[in-house]
Amino acid sequence: MTTVAHTPPSGPQHTAADDIASVCEAARTHRAYGEKHSTLHLQVWQALRSSPLPRTALPKHCGGLEWDAPQILEAVRAVAAADPSAGWAAAIHAPAGAFLARLDPPLAKELCPPDQSKVEAPVIGGSSAPAGTTAPAGGRVRLQ
Repeated sequence: MTTVAHTPPSGPQHTAADDIASVCEAARTHRAYGEKHSTLHLQVWQALRSSPLPRTALPKHCGGLEWDAPQILEAVRAVAAADPSAGWAAAIHAPAGAFLARLDPPLAKELCPPDQSKVEAPVIGGSSAPAGTTAPAGGRVRLQ
């Protein structure tokens, strides 16, 4: 599924595929909870947040992985096969980090420092589609 890997200080090689498999296991285990309570179980949220998914589309200068679209889609597909609701959350969340690539690098680093041991990647749970109207503003367009 992926080729990204990291090695913990002590122990065998651990891959991003292992982390995605952990998300899938949590999603599969708690699928009924989500259907009953209309939200993902806390363990599924924790698995998603601690997985590589939040960093898949983040720019490398923000500590991201910059996976290509097929890698992201495969990870999301695997999660969705385990639980469609968790897959939906992964589908919204995983590629959203790419929006940081449009910011000035210092601001992007402030929002998501590259040192993963200190700060987790931001959880993005929505769309970036602007709402409103536009008006001309000095040779540009301003969203109102």
